[in-house]
Amino acid sequence: MKTFDKKDVYSWSNAEEAKTHIGKTGYFNNDFESIKRAIELGGPAVLDRVDTNSIWCFKALGVSLCFGLFLPADKVKEVEEPKKWRAFKDFNEFKILTNKSIGSVIVYKDKLTNDELEAVITRSKLYENFVEIGAVQYTFKELFDQWEWLDKDGHWQPFGVEE
Repeated sequence: MKTFDKKDVYSWSNAEEAKTHIGKTGYFNNDFESIKRAIELGGPAVLDRVDTNSIWCFKALGVSLCFGLFLPADKVKEVEEPKKWRAFKDFNEFKILTNKSIGSVIVYKDKLTNDELEAVITRSKLYENFVEIGAVQYTFKELFDQWEWLDKDGHWQPFGVEE
């Protein structure tokens, strides 16, 4: 996924500084969301002219319109997409992917408070969407939303599956 820092975007307030980018490529538009879309959709254009006497101060080569914002192409960064997770579907999926079953000890913590608990998995049925840890019964959605569990390598994991 590509992104940028708003501080790297030129406008009429710092247009004079943008003159150093004449002849270089970048993205043009009049608002940040439109610049984001331009980055997603394709190639940048060449900065042809900067007019410091207008709020529409940036002209792209071969385009008749002028724009209020210019982002140099070299300021666009590639960032890794955040991992997407979903709650475990049922106890069977939980059991297979965590190597935990009834009678297993599990260490888990509250996402908001970081309070850690250690308890025994006491009850569930293979294809049911709940598990009882200690004396508390949770759905896997509740566990996913509120808790993380400690894996065998000492890493906190969501109660779910990476999609």
